[in-house]
Order: sequence, then structure tokens, then C-alpha cells
Amino acid sequence: MAGSFAAFFLSVTAMLRKPVPLFILGCALAPLFYVFNFVNVSDYRHYGFILVSVIFALWIAAAYPASQGSKWPAWTRRAGRAL
Repeated sequence: MAGSFAAFFLSVTAMLRKPVPLFILGCALAPLFYVFNFVNVSDYRHYGFILVSVIFALWIAAAYPASQGSKWPAWTRRAGRAL
């Protein structure tokens, strides 16, 4: 479980300088988290959609250049290169 949170955190930090893929990831995960927390509580049946959403957002992020003039710290760039 801790490994999946670490992978998710690294994925999000890799996209901090790329607002469009981060927005796409947020729009994909918001309804999934709603359904998992309020509709199907403790039902592991559809958790693979989170993985698919993260992989899709990382795929889209590869096509977008990093935004210029961003004030994000340098460790976000290193996290993006690590992935």
C-alpha cells in the first residue's frame, strides 16, 4: 500500500510543471474517488481504473513541454526525470 502511494506521489510531482496533464488526471480521479468512497465502499473491483488513469496522464504528460517561468522547486524536475 505504501508503495502505491509513493508511486502516485511521484507521478503527481512529475506533472507539477505540466498543468494540462495534471488537470486531466484530477478530472479522471475525482469521480473515481467519489465512487470508491461513497458508492462502493471497500469494493476493490474497479481500482485498476486509478492505475489506467495515472498511466494515461503520464503518457499525455510526455507530449507536453514543461511550463516556462514556473516557480516549482528543482526537486520536481528531478522527480519527473526519475519516472
